[in-house]
Amino acid sequence: EDGTTIKQIKNISFKQGKAYVKKGKEATVDAYHLYAKENEVTLYFNELPESQENYFSILPEGISIGTTESGLVHVDPQPGNKLFAMVKRNYATLPPSLVPDDRDTLSIQVSDGDGLQVTSREESGFTPLITHQDKNGAVQIRTGRMAFHLEYGKILVSQSKPLPFDKPLEEIPSSVAFELTQGATTLRTSSSNRFVLLRSDTEIAGTNMGLRVSNSIDVNSMKTREDLQFKYPALTFAIKDVDAEIQQIETALQEIAEGKLEALLTLGLVPRLEHLKTIKIQKVSSNLVQFIDEWLEQNTERAKKITGFVFDGDFNAAAGGGEETGKFVFGERLVDASTLLEHPIRGRTPSQIVDHEYAHLLDNYIIRDEEHYPREIRDRQGVEARYNQLLTSEFIRLTQTESFKKLRGELDAFQTRINHLGSLKEGKVTLADIEEQYGKIPPEEYAPYDGSFLHNTQPLIGMPLLTLEINEHLQTLENIPSVINDIRAGLSGAANKYPPARKYEQKFDQFIREETGLPPYAFKDYGDAEANHKFAEVSSTLTEIDRDVARRKIAQGNDFFRQATQLAYDTGKMSREDYSYRMENYCARNPCGKCVIYTLTCTPEPAVP
Repeated sequence: EDGTTIKQIKNISFKQGKAYVKKGKEATVDAYHLYAKENEVTLYFNELPESQENYFSILPEGISIGTTESGLVHVDPQPGNKLFAMVKRNYATLPPSLVPDDRDTLSIQVSDGDGLQVTSREESGFTPLITHQDKNGAVQIRTGRMAFHLEYGKILVSQSKPLPFDKPLEEIPSSVAFELTQGATTLRTSSSNRFVLLRSDTEIAGTNMGLRVSNSIDVNSMKTREDLQFKYPALTFAIKDVDAEIQQIETALQEIAEGKLEALLTLGLVPRLEHLKTIKIQKVSSNLVQFIDEWLEQNTERAKKITGFVFDGDFNAAAGGGEETGKFVFGERLVDASTLLEHPIRGRTPSQIVDHEYAHLLDNYIIRDEEHYPREIRDRQGVEARYNQLLTSEFIRLTQTESFKKLRGELDAFQTRINHLGSLKEGKVTLADIEEQYGKIPPEEYAPYDGSFLHNTQPLIGMPLLTLEINEHLQTLENIPSVINDIRAGLSGAANKYPPARKYEQKFDQFIREETGLPPYAFKDYGDAEANHKFAEVSSTLTEIDRDVARRKIAQGNDFFRQATQLAYDTGKMSREDYSYRMENYCARNPCGKCVIYTLTCTPEPAVP
């Protein structure tokens, strides 16, 4: 199909030498499916109508669609359509050939006097240009997981629903890449379910989350896992195989049902089975493919540390350890804009999440390289030991400050107040009794809830504090969970159910950030509830901090943050230039360099002047 030669026609009628689609009928013209829903649609080939009518025309340079003031034309370009590049590469042939991409979807509906002209820009390497002829009608375009409505001089966007977490992930449709102009505004879409609105080449809105939305045909041709493998032959790109584990669990459940295994085992097996079914995928979406492609292009030096990627449908990203060191595991749900907006991860974009996991990848290399050292040396000088020592000492310092004790008292009082409000709703106390102790209490803290709900909410705030109380009493750091992170997680869980708790969540988060320079998440402990902690989020969260903010923290004498910065440099998380910038004030008075705190596998560099 080149716009001049028609190769396929189906269900077309002819009248007085003109081709048309009868009202209420459907027809096919090459890679276009037409619906004459409310009126007949006249077809033109290599020409345009002389007067306004409901028509569809295939031209050498593209297509044109027009309507009368009460007319409607609906066209669905089909997989294999050349104008809209609804194709993918087939690597079974050499050189690779182009074949229809069944995941590409596009639907165009023009009505009430409006028109569209689509012009190919293939020779220039750009996606097609759609020119909207706005005559007070309407245009609807649906492609992939996106929908746009053009009316009254505006472009309205329909937000797609988040991908469900509790159901198997259906194949994600791909969008079609194009640029549409309407007045001073340009709508640019990608083949990866992203769009941006541009005004004077400046982005004013979009669902790209900082990712590329290009009008390049080459960029938008990256649509499959095979495309990644062809472009980056030194890396491996695989889909996680969960079938074997699913089969094992189903076999175990059958044996439990037959009494061959303990029934108690189902407590863990059933949730695991359901989770595996929800993350199973057959193909990788164009969105995930283009995200990985962009990250690799922009991080050529860091990419040298990566050996491959494993894809699944999860809402997660991880750096592999042990035998999988050097590999990233990345889930489809994590790069879907509507899903990440609905379930934000500490406000991070997909690119920032990969940067975070890259810090873990570097640590995993260090842990692997430490394996030839004796256990007693690793327990004292290994990278995990250094993180543990730093976080544990800061935890002790923090919990002994008056400001922490004051905040903890506020949280204790809030927890107790929720408990009393639960008793109020159960009729055990009066509002006057409670307000005599706490002062005026707004109705939104108790009116919408019953007593049972309030009683069940307060432990989310209280349990980490109770654990902290026990550890203070024992005067030992054994068996400490990540109290700082747990308090924040408890407050967040409470706030999701009980909005009045949100201000305490925010207050606690701000307090930890101001005191330490890092978020509470940095204190997350992956240990096994024994004396051996595993604080793995120190460097990964530190590298997320703006370098000017970090520089200021160190200049203000935040010793914990300075040591965390030193550890990040020692373990390869930042360049010498970045380290020097952040540490400049400290290094002006103290010797600085690499391998200061972590030395075991660290490679020294020249001292920082």
